[in-house]
Amino acid sequence: MVVILGVLASIVMSQFANAFSDAERVSFATDLRAYLKGAEAFHLDTNTYPPAAASGVVPAGFESYVDAGRWRRPTPLGGQWDVEFENYGVTSALGVHFSDGSGMPSAELLEDLDRTIDDGDLDAGRFRWLDSDRLYFVILE
Repeated sequence: MVVILGVLASIVMSQFANAFSDAERVSFATDLRAYLKGAEAFHLDTNTYPPAAASGVVPAGFESYVDAGRWRRPTPLGGQWDVEFENYGVTSALGVHFSDGSGMPSAELLEDLDRTIDDGDLDAGRFRWLDSDRLYFVILE
């Protein structure tokens, strides 16, 4: 009886962990899409892209295009929201910088996320690694 309960508990905990990962992935993708729409609106209004700022800091002039309070909090995957402008070989990119010591999500979760957002390859496409701790959506090469 105890063995059966242990097996059932491990199954339930596994399913719970998977559901949590799915929720994190969906929440991150939703936030990213909202911020990308904000960057597009910023570009239409200013004819430039949001400037770079420190990770977790809303770029100057970008505050009215995003939920600034949410931007300042860690992303659903950990790390901090960030914008790169004319850096890392791209003109403009928006994503997450995992420099805050919160750890990095599993490779499996990140690959699932990339299949949702882009092409399923984190080394290519528009959603990709710019550096070992920077996972960004490239707005303009």
